[in-house]
Amino acid sequence: MTEVVNEAPHERSGTWRRTATVRRFFLTLFVVGQTIVASYFLLWILPYHGGTWVELGLLALFILLYMWIAVGFWTAVFGFVLRLIGGDRHSLLKRHPESELENTALAKTAIVMPIYHEPVKWTLSGLKAVYQDIERTGQLDRFEFHIISDSRDPNVWLQEQAEWHRLCEELGAEGRLFYRRRRVNLNFKSGNVADFLRRWGRRYRYMVVLDADSLLSAGTIVKMVQLMEREQRGYPADRTHHYQR
Repeated sequence: MTEVVNEAPHERSGTWRRTATVRRFFLTLFVVGQTIVASYFLLWILPYHGGTWVELGLLALFILLYMWIAVGFWTAVFGFVLRLIGGDRHSLLKRHPESELENTALAKTAIVMPIYHEPVKWTLSGLKAVYQDIERTGQLDRFEFHIISDSRDPNVWLQEQAEWHRLCEELGAEGRLFYRRRRVNLNFKSGNVADFLRRWGRRYRYMVVLDADSLLSAGTIVKMVQLMEREQRGYPADRTHHYQR
């Protein structure tokens, strides 16, 4: 059974900031410590033990790459430990009981999929599955879907448009499933999302961005929106995040 933590918003914020600081400290400590130990053993096996510029350059590259791996390793370890002890008590899911979430009305939400030369049928089949799953929940009227393309190859973007049109007819999604291709590919997919927000962001309170290979269940998406809505109600307007990636 999920334990619900009831705290005032400012208390939750202060508690979480302290907890996050401690967690970041230990993550840094473990990552740096492990990297130092690994670097020592690397120097020990090198012929000149770091006595040449070539070996020092090799050591510097090793440190950068090893720290990257160590961050992923310790993040996974911390997550595994948290799961063993019953989950993170600072998680959003612990702040709100299931009954409270079920009674939370959904705000208008954009589901956005930026694409660039993706396998068209495979990618849009995933989006179709998400659309149909949300439709089965009876909450479809609170969502609109946007395919935003940066594809440059005419053969690709013409296929994208044909597949989008076919989906609209198959799903009866005219006016709910949109497609747009930018003429200027500026700042890649992040620039495409930013351009979408500048043009149409005011139509929505929230946004969920899907990768081309994303396949989220309707329950997950609905719960994400409900959590954002509950969290927004607990904070002043100037601290509200209207768009969530």
